[in-house]
Amino acid sequence: MAIRNTQMRRVWISLGVGAAGFLAAASVPLFDIDIFAGGGAMIMVGLLIGFTGLVVALLFVKFARVLARMIRGEGVLAHWTYDPAFWKTFLATEEREVKSEMRGLFIIVASLCGLVFVSVLIADVRAAMWVGAALAVTLALCALGAWHRVRCLRGDASSAASPEVLIGREGVWLNGDFFTWAFVSARLESVGMAEGRDGVIEIYFTSAAKNGRQETTIHIPVPQGKEAEAASVLKALEREIG
Repeated sequence: MAIRNTQMRRVWISLGVGAAGFLAAASVPLFDIDIFAGGGAMIMVGLLIGFTGLVVALLFVKFARVLARMIRGEGVLAHWTYDPAFWKTFLATEEREVKSEMRGLFIIVASLCGLVFVSVLIADVRAAMWVGAALAVTLALCALGAWHRVRCLRGDASSAASPEVLIGREGVWLNGDFFTWAFVSARLESVGMAEGRDGVIEIYFTSAAKNGRQETTIHIPVPQGKEAEAASVLKALEREIG
């Protein structure tokens, strides 16, 4: 299967979103919208969306360059293909783990939201209405994220006619999903065999986020007969840590 660099599509989408934000800000003076009748807010929000779109686009440009190098074979440590039945079994296990993890996270977030809502309700009933609405949106977004992740796994299982994986020094292309730690603020933290999972490599890296560091864990199944190559991959990636 020819690997396509889909990161460039994300670059253009991000640029489009950014351009829409700048146009929204520019529409205030162009159409003589009153600053005090919503025009000021449009400018602020439009500029925020515009600059955010540009920053995200630049990040995806970096991702696209890393993936392009991997597609050309630069820095690639392993290129594995899988039997579809083997891949579906792996994804079924991943789905169970994701569901369990997301369920626990949702319970924690829901509990915190409940405590916040009760505290505000005791202090101010009217304010509690707005706070409750905001918390409900937060929970809905968490649920939507969990649903999307599970849906992606199911989609991979149903469409994976010839599953394959690229493992490189800068990232991993996992049958359509791309992960990289080769950008500013990202750091490869650890590599090894996944605990409690026979024949599954686990790669863990972090990147800067608004409230600390965002954690990303990648699981890669080792095809039968590739155990020695997997050990070589782990040794090579261990030298990239830090």
